[in-house]
Amino acid sequence: QMISERFGMRMICVCVGVASGVAHECAPPDSFWGRCCKRVVRLGSAAAAISLVTYVALGPEAAVYFGVLHMLAVSSVLHLPVLQCPHFAAPLGLMLGIASLLDVAPEPERRLRVIGTVDYEPVAMNLAFVLFGVAAHYYGWHSL
Repeated sequence: QMISERFGMRMICVCVGVASGVAHECAPPDSFWGRCCKRVVRLGSAAAAISLVTYVALGPEAAVYFGVLHMLAVSSVLHLPVLQCPHFAAPLGLMLGIASLLDVAPEPERRLRVIGTVDYEPVAMNLAFVLFGVAAHYYGWHSL
């Protein structure tokens, strides 16, 4: 069960990267950034609402502090600079993935894990898959 959940989440992250690459390539710059901001605000608002509702309904021990929507909102912001230089997406994704596997991910990752949350989703590993999606679009693998 856990493997299929992780696989599904990682495939969603790849799709986020591919979709961002397609949107960045096809949309005029001013239109892309406006839509991107709206998407991040919607994701962040939904994540905040989930945190608030679970905190009120289930209490602080069972609240969702950093779940899937939180991770998608953060990843949606962090991958944006790579869209300007997509040839860096695969190497950066590989470095983040390796750092996550070696448990030397950036500090916020380790801190959130210590706090403990019901469905914590690591940013570094999932961001790596978003970057692989950006790379897939850049190299044309999405259209195979």
